[in-house]
Amino acid sequence: MVIQRSRIRIGFLSAALLVLGLVNAPSAMADTQLPVMVANSGEVSKQYVPAGDTTSITLTYQVTDDVACCNYNQASLWSVDGRNPSGTALLNASGYSTRVSGDGRDGRYRANFTIPSNLAAGTYYLKAQATDLTGKYTHVEQLAILYVDAALPVVVPNSGTTSMATVQAPGTFTVTYRITDDYGCCGYNQASLWSVSGRNPATFTVTYRITDDYGCCGYN
Repeated sequence: MVIQRSRIRIGFLSAALLVLGLVNAPSAMADTQLPVMVANSGEVSKQYVPAGDTTSITLTYQVTDDVACCNYNQASLWSVDGRNPSGTALLNASGYSTRVSGDGRDGRYRANFTIPSNLAAGTYYLKAQATDLTGKYTHVEQLAILYVDAALPVVVPNSGTTSMATVQAPGTFTVTYRITDDYGCCGYNQASLWSVSGRNPATFTVTYRITDDYGCCGYN
């Protein structure tokens, strides 16, 4: 009988622990809010691309949600400014965006685009839309701007001014000058001192000799 009483006590304790576990078990978080495509959170690997060339760019941006995102997450390129544009996108990114940092409640996502060579020069808008794991959706939100640049920049002739009219060697001086461009300058901007007058001074050729015991050259 002692053994039987012990078995009854063990069974009662197991049942009590089971009930306690059910009472204290965490409940699933209810998804009550729409996910948010964070406006203007986009960062573009190349904001200015040359017209006439096929160019690959990446776009990263932020999406937040009260529980978890995303089932669907598509970035696209538009010619229309603003949120929820009418019409259709000019092109979509290559596949859905993938998360590169953060988590499903607050993460950054990356999209890959191939800008075709026949895309006309102009201003374009990168946008995206996503759905969370329950199907709630974001606005088609604007994230960043892309410029397709066709016009050459212009160093304005004779726009320069120097800090002094004459300088005695060795010496230093500064020069300021003006550059214009249709979208923005400059990736490279180098001033130099020449003994030759005029635009695009003459170039020169350098010749040199290379020797090798078997044969040169694969790269030179």
